[in-house]
Amino acid sequence: MQPTPTFSIEKLEGKMKVKKFTFDKDAKANGGSSFVEKMVVEDAGYIIAFPAGHSIRLSKAEAVRQGYVDAKGNMADPELVDMATGDKIPQMDNSPMARAKRIGGGPLVELIETGESK
Repeated sequence: MQPTPTFSIEKLEGKMKVKKFTFDKDAKANGGSSFVEKMVVEDAGYIIAFPAGHSIRLSKAEAVRQGYVDAKGNMADPELVDMATGDKIPQMDNSPMARAKRIGGGPLVELIETGESK
């Protein structure tokens, strides 16, 4: 079993020119193209890479909409997947309390959970 993140994400710095298309009802009525092409400068956004080797660039708004980034810009933690089978691997809780319980707990864990020490 080889656990692999379902994606990796990186914030791109700076700005970039992006081709945007808008729909123009009037142009189509006059025999022209209904789509109007326009170059705009926007924040570079994020690059999302997937384990199979492909990647995409998303604007911040699109990355937020798809759940890769929250509104504050914090990046999501990817799930782990076994690349041989495609099965998702459950992630462990790595909070200090969960780690303490996994290694045997002890008096401090008991005091926090029950309010009493032995």
